[in-house]
Amino acid sequence: GFVGLTPARLLDTRQGSATVDGNDVGAGRVQPGDTYALDVTGRVGIPVDASVVNVNIVAVRPSGPGFLTVWPCSESRPLASAVNFTTGITIANQVSVTIGTEGKICIYSHAETDLVVDTYGFYQVSSDDPERVVWVADDGSGDFLLLSAALASITDASAATPYLIKIAPGVY
Repeated sequence: GFVGLTPARLLDTRQGSATVDGNDVGAGRVQPGDTYALDVTGRVGIPVDASVVNVNIVAVRPSGPGFLTVWPCSESRPLASAVNFTTGITIANQVSVTIGTEGKICIYSHAETDLVVDTYGFYQVSSDDPERVVWVADDGSGDFLLLSAALASITDASAATPYLIKIAPGVY
């Protein structure tokens, strides 16, 4: 289930900035086409067996229009956008992202920008969780784009075989 945390900064590439534990700070602007691999487990109470982390990701003063993609580092970069931005405008978005096998999430930037990442919680599989989880996310990061499609796919739910439907924030 979901475990909420006191919001904490995990990444700030700006010079002279700070993070909750002094890691991933002041590395400088991410260049176009670069990927930043961010350690999330083992920090601010996120355990190594956490499956998903909830973050607020910010593109700070981008040098041109572009987007950020966020995904588990142990997988190939998807063709998806988590944040879309324009030149000079700081913009943020909330993202729930699966954590890679090495405890990292990756952030790709299409244009030069500073990055800020804050976390406020994570998901951890427990013995009380159903074995079958269905994710709905309108940004393409889930199993389904629409709740109606997710519901239609479940044909064998019962008290003995429950499903858990997780819905990411979005427009449905």
